[in-house]
Amino acid sequence: MNLLFNRTHVYNYNHPQEYVQHKLKYICNRRFEDFSVDLIGNVKSDGSFELTNKWGFTNTTWLENREAYMRGGLKYTNGKPAIVVRLRPNIIFTTLFYIGLLLLVLELCGIKILPLPQMAMRVSILAVWEIAVAIFIIKATSSLRNRFERLMQLN
Repeated sequence: MNLLFNRTHVYNYNHPQEYVQHKLKYICNRRFEDFSVDLIGNVKSDGSFELTNKWGFTNTTWLENREAYMRGGLKYTNGKPAIVVRLRPNIIFTTLFYIGLLLLVLELCGIKILPLPQMAMRVSILAVWEIAVAIFIIKATSSLRNRFERLMQLN
């Protein structure tokens, strides 16, 4: 995991290339009303794919509206396919995390940000905020990865 909460995973697959591509297309081309797994996405002509949650938290096109995003592709090692995926959270949640971290550092340096009388209370509120946002980011990316692994039968 890096500073932007991006994670990369490599899955070695013991099936032929055609089977892996078929499974990826099956996941990405599921009907929208299929509620068995909450994933939507597309497969590009070069074999790469993008997946995300089916339901967003806002209905805008100019703003990222999903919790997490997955991009991946097929890579071949020793004639066997390996799936390389990169998970990233929504940039809004990452920004909220770093804004909260900046506010926490400013509070610790003595600059009063929150209108509360005690410094311990202000620092506690910001620390709880940071922990909550970090847990949400990790949960969002992990749940997307777990659904992908379950559909591709990688476990």
